[in-house]
Amino acid sequence: MQFQENIHRQEKLKLISSKYLSYAIVSHCTLKCDGCGSKSELSSTKASFIPVETFKADIESAAKFMAVDEFIISGGEPLLHKSIIELIKIVKSSKIAKTVRMTTNGQLIDRQPEEFWQNIDKIVLSLYPNTPVDNDYVNSYVAEKCRKYNVELELNTPSDFMRIYASLDDKRDTQKVYNECKIAHEWGCHTLDRGRYYKCYGPIINKLEEDGVPIEETDVRNYLQSKTPLTSCYSCFGTSGPKIPHRQVTK
Repeated sequence: MQFQENIHRQEKLKLISSKYLSYAIVSHCTLKCDGCGSKSELSSTKASFIPVETFKADIESAAKFMAVDEFIISGGEPLLHKSIIELIKIVKSSKIAKTVRMTTNGQLIDRQPEEFWQNIDKIVLSLYPNTPVDNDYVNSYVAEKCRKYNVELELNTPSDFMRIYASLDDKRDTQKVYNECKIAHEWGCHTLDRGRYYKCYGPIINKLEEDGVPIEETDVRNYLQSKTPLTSCYSCFGTSGPKIPHRQVTK
Protein backbone atom coordinates (compact mmCIF):
# COMPACT_ATOMS: atom_id res chain seq x y z
CA MET A 1 0.00 0.00 0.00
CA GLN A 2 1.20 3.50 -0.81
CA PHE A 3 1.46 4.73 2.77
CA GLN A 4 3.38 1.65 3.90
CA GLU A 5 5.71 1.94 0.89
CA ASN A 6 6.48 5.51 1.85
CA ILE A 7 7.54 4.31 5.29
CA HIS A 8 9.99 1.83 3.79
CA ARG A 9 11.44 4.41 1.40
CA GLN A 10 12.17 6.72 4.31
CA GLU A 11 13.92 4.14 6.51
CA LYS A 12 17.41 5.37 5.66
CA LEU A 13 16.42 8.94 6.42
CA LYS A 14 14.88 7.89 9.74
CA LEU A 15 11.68 9.66 8.73
CA ILE A 16 8.13 8.45 8.39
CA SER A 17 6.56 10.13 5.39
CA SER A 18 2.87 10.74 4.87
CA LYS A 19 0.80 12.67 2.41
CA TYR A 20 -1.40 14.01 5.19
CA LEU A 21 -1.36 14.44 8.95
CA SER A 22 -4.23 16.16 10.74
CA TYR A 23 -5.17 17.74 14.05
CA ALA A 24 -8.76 18.56 15.05
CA ILE A 25 -8.31 21.68 17.15
CA VAL A 26 -11.98 22.03 18.12
CA SER A 27 -14.75 19.48 18.55
CA HIS A 28 -17.73 21.68 17.69
CA CYS A 29 -18.94 23.51 14.60
CA THR A 30 -21.15 26.35 13.41
CA LEU A 31 -23.23 23.84 11.42
CA LYS A 32 -25.11 20.67 12.39
CA CYS A 33 -24.53 18.35 9.44
CA ASP A 34 -26.14 14.94 9.79
CA GLY A 35 -23.45 12.27 9.56
CA CYS A 36 -20.57 14.60 10.46
CA GLY A 37 -17.36 12.62 10.89
CA SER A 38 -16.60 14.66 14.01
CA LYS A 39 -20.10 14.13 15.42
CA SER A 40 -20.29 17.90 15.77
CA GLU A 41 -24.03 17.78 15.11
CA LEU A 42 -24.78 15.84 18.30
CA SER A 43 -26.03 17.65 21.41
CA SER A 44 -23.65 15.46 23.42
CA THR A 45 -20.64 16.98 21.59
CA LYS A 46 -19.64 19.87 23.80
CA ALA A 47 -17.42 22.76 22.75
CA SER A 48 -13.75 22.02 23.36
CA PHE A 49 -10.50 23.64 22.25
CA ILE A 50 -7.01 22.13 22.06
CA PRO A 51 -4.70 24.17 24.33
CA VAL A 52 -1.91 25.89 22.40
CA GLU A 53 0.74 24.29 24.65
CA THR A 54 -0.63 20.80 23.99
CA PHE A 55 -0.78 21.39 20.25
CA LYS A 56 2.79 22.74 20.20
CA ALA A 57 4.17 19.79 22.15
CA ASP A 58 2.46 17.28 19.84
CA ILE A 59 3.70 18.99 16.67
CA GLU A 60 7.25 19.22 17.96
CA SER A 61 7.22 15.54 18.93
CA ALA A 62 5.96 14.41 15.51
CA ALA A 63 8.33 16.73 13.63
CA LYS A 64 11.32 14.83 15.02
CA PHE A 65 10.60 11.78 12.86
CA MET A 66 7.90 12.71 10.33
CA ALA A 67 7.86 14.40 6.93
CA VAL A 68 4.37 15.39 5.75
CA ASP A 69 3.16 16.80 2.44
CA GLU A 70 0.11 18.52 3.93
CA PHE A 71 -0.65 19.19 7.58
CA ILE A 72 -4.42 19.59 8.00
CA ILE A 73 -5.85 21.83 10.71
CA SER A 74 -9.43 20.68 11.13
CA GLY A 75 -12.35 20.41 13.53
CA GLY A 76 -15.33 20.77 13.96
CA GLU A 77 -14.95 24.23 12.52
CA PRO A 78 -11.30 25.26 13.16
CA LEU A 79 -11.99 29.00 12.86
CA LEU A 80 -13.81 28.79 16.19
CA HIS A 81 -10.39 28.47 17.84
CA LYS A 82 -9.29 31.95 18.93
CA SER A 83 -5.61 31.01 18.60
CA ILE A 84 -5.88 29.71 15.04
CA ILE A 85 -3.11 31.96 13.71
CA GLU A 86 -0.73 30.91 16.48
CA LEU A 87 -1.45 27.24 15.75
CA ILE A 88 -0.75 27.73 12.03
CA LYS A 89 2.55 29.41 12.89
CA ILE A 90 3.53 26.52 15.17
CA VAL A 91 3.11 24.02 12.34
CA LYS A 92 5.04 26.19 9.89
CA SER A 93 7.87 26.74 12.37
CA SER A 94 8.19 23.01 13.01
CA LYS A 95 9.00 22.30 9.32
CA ILE A 96 6.98 19.10 9.58
CA ALA A 97 5.00 19.80 6.40
CA LYS A 98 5.42 21.37 2.99
CA THR A 99 1.91 22.83 3.18
CA VAL A 100 -0.31 23.92 6.07
CA ARG A 101 -3.93 23.40 5.10
CA MET A 102 -7.17 24.28 6.87
CA THR A 103 -10.62 22.83 6.21
CA THR A 104 -13.57 25.16 6.83
CA ASN A 105 -17.22 25.78 5.98
CA GLY A 106 -16.33 29.45 5.54
CA GLN A 107 -18.97 30.87 7.87
CA LEU A 108 -16.39 32.74 9.99
CA ILE A 109 -13.70 33.32 7.41
CA ASP A 110 -14.45 36.97 6.67
CA ARG A 111 -13.58 37.75 10.31
CA GLN A 112 -9.97 36.65 9.87
CA PRO A 113 -7.26 39.36 9.88
CA GLU A 114 -4.56 39.83 7.28
CA GLU A 115 -2.12 37.81 9.40
CA PHE A 116 -4.24 34.70 8.90
CA TRP A 117 -4.01 34.95 5.11
CA GLN A 118 -0.30 35.68 5.29
CA ASN A 119 0.39 32.39 7.08
CA ILE A 120 -2.01 29.76 5.74
CA ASP A 121 -0.89 27.87 2.61
CA LYS A 122 -4.09 26.18 1.52
CA ILE A 123 -7.83 26.45 2.20
CA VAL A 124 -10.23 23.56 1.60
CA LEU A 125 -13.61 25.27 1.48
CA SER A 126 -16.61 22.99 1.96
CA LEU A 127 -19.86 24.62 0.88
CA TYR A 128 -22.90 22.53 1.76
CA PRO A 129 -26.47 22.94 0.48
CA ASN A 130 -29.32 24.15 2.69
CA THR A 131 -27.24 25.78 5.43
CA PRO A 132 -27.22 29.30 6.94
CA VAL A 133 -24.00 30.03 5.04
CA ASP A 134 -24.24 32.39 2.06
CA ASN A 135 -22.25 30.12 -0.23
CA ASP A 136 -22.00 32.56 -3.13
CA TYR A 137 -20.63 35.31 -0.89
CA VAL A 138 -18.19 32.98 0.90
CA ASN A 139 -16.95 31.45 -2.34
CA SER A 140 -16.34 34.87 -3.89
CA TYR A 141 -14.72 36.27 -0.73
CA VAL A 142 -12.35 33.33 -0.21
CA ALA A 143 -11.40 33.16 -3.89
CA GLU A 144 -10.43 36.83 -3.86
CA LYS A 145 -8.41 36.50 -0.64
CA CYS A 146 -6.62 33.43 -1.95
CA ARG A 147 -5.67 35.25 -5.14
CA LYS A 148 -4.42 38.25 -3.20
CA TYR A 149 -2.28 36.25 -0.74
CA ASN A 150 -1.26 33.42 -3.08
CA VAL A 151 -3.13 30.80 -1.01
CA GLU A 152 -4.14 27.57 -2.73
CA LEU A 153 -7.91 27.04 -2.79
CA GLU A 154 -9.72 23.71 -3.07
CA LEU A 155 -13.50 23.98 -3.38
CA ASN A 156 -15.65 21.14 -2.08
CA THR A 157 -19.43 21.18 -2.74
CA PRO A 158 -20.79 17.85 -1.48
CA SER A 159 -24.47 17.02 -1.68
CA ASP A 160 -24.09 13.95 0.51
CA PHE A 161 -21.94 12.46 3.24
CA MET A 162 -20.48 8.99 3.47
CA ARG A 163 -21.85 7.32 6.58
CA ILE A 164 -18.92 6.54 8.87
CA TYR A 165 -20.29 5.23 12.13
CA ALA A 166 -22.06 1.88 12.27
CA SER A 167 -24.56 0.45 14.72
CA LEU A 168 -24.64 -3.02 16.25
CA ASP A 169 -27.31 -3.96 13.70
CA ASP A 170 -25.07 -3.19 10.73
CA LYS A 171 -23.57 -6.39 9.33
CA ARG A 172 -19.93 -5.85 8.44
CA ASP A 173 -16.66 -7.74 8.30
CA THR A 174 -14.55 -5.61 10.63
CA GLN A 175 -11.24 -6.95 9.37
CA LYS A 176 -12.32 -6.22 5.78
CA VAL A 177 -13.46 -2.71 6.76
CA TYR A 178 -10.06 -2.09 8.35
CA ASN A 179 -8.07 -3.63 5.49
CA GLU A 180 -9.89 -1.49 2.92
CA CYS A 181 -9.95 1.74 4.93
CA LYS A 182 -8.22 4.39 2.83
CA ILE A 183 -7.84 6.69 5.83
CA ALA A 184 -5.73 4.15 7.67
CA HIS A 185 -3.71 2.69 4.80
CA GLU A 186 -3.80 4.60 1.52
CA TRP A 187 -4.28 8.28 2.30
CA GLY A 188 -2.19 8.23 5.45
CA CYS A 189 -4.61 10.83 6.80
CA HIS A 190 -3.68 10.14 10.39
CA THR A 191 -4.33 12.29 13.44
CA LEU A 192 -2.54 13.72 16.46
CA ASP A 193 -4.39 14.43 19.67
CA ARG A 194 -3.15 15.21 23.18
CA GLY A 195 0.12 13.31 23.08
CA ARG A 196 -1.06 10.39 20.96
CA TYR A 197 -0.97 9.31 17.31
CA TYR A 198 -4.05 7.71 15.72
CA LYS A 199 -4.76 6.11 12.34
CA CYS A 200 -8.04 8.03 12.15
CA TYR A 201 -10.28 10.40 14.10
CA GLY A 202 -12.65 7.66 15.30
CA PRO A 203 -10.73 6.78 18.47
CA ILE A 204 -10.73 10.43 19.53
CA ILE A 205 -14.47 10.69 18.98
CA ASN A 206 -15.01 7.42 20.84
CA LYS A 207 -12.53 8.33 23.58
CA LEU A 208 -10.48 5.17 23.00
CA GLU A 209 -6.91 6.18 23.80
CA GLU A 210 -5.80 2.55 23.50
CA ASP A 211 -6.44 2.81 19.74
CA GLY A 212 -3.46 5.14 19.45
CA VAL A 213 0.13 5.26 20.59
CA PRO A 214 2.46 7.88 22.10
CA ILE A 215 3.99 10.27 19.57
CA GLU A 216 7.34 8.50 19.61
CA GLU A 217 9.12 7.15 16.53
CA THR A 218 9.34 3.48 17.55
CA ASP A 219 5.76 3.38 18.80
CA VAL A 220 4.39 5.02 15.65
CA ARG A 221 6.47 2.91 13.27
CA ASN A 222 5.30 -0.34 14.90
CA TYR A 223 1.72 0.92 15.05
CA LEU A 224 1.65 1.65 11.33
CA GLN A 225 2.75 -1.90 10.53
CA SER A 226 -0.01 -3.51 12.59
CA LYS A 227 -2.71 -5.43 10.70
CA THR A 228 -5.05 -5.62 13.68
CA PRO A 229 -8.25 -3.56 13.51
CA LEU A 230 -8.70 -0.86 16.12
CA THR A 231 -11.43 -1.12 18.71
CA SER A 232 -13.05 1.81 16.91
CA CYS A 233 -13.29 -0.24 13.72
CA TYR A 234 -16.04 -2.35 15.27
CA SER A 235 -18.37 0.66 15.16
CA CYS A 236 -17.17 2.13 11.87
CA PHE A 237 -17.66 1.73 8.13
CA GLY A 238 -14.20 3.13 7.38
CA THR A 239 -14.32 4.50 3.84
CA SER A 240 -16.83 1.93 2.58
CA GLY A 241 -19.98 3.33 4.19
CA PRO A 242 -23.24 4.12 2.37
CA LYS A 243 -23.97 7.64 1.13
CA ILE A 244 -26.59 9.75 2.95
CA PRO A 245 -28.08 13.03 1.66
CA HIS A 246 -26.63 16.12 3.27
CA ARG A 247 -28.98 17.85 5.70
CA GLN A 248 -28.89 19.96 8.83
CA VAL A 249 -29.98 18.41 12.13
CA THR A 250 -32.71 20.56 13.64
CA LYS A 251 -32.91 19.01 17.12
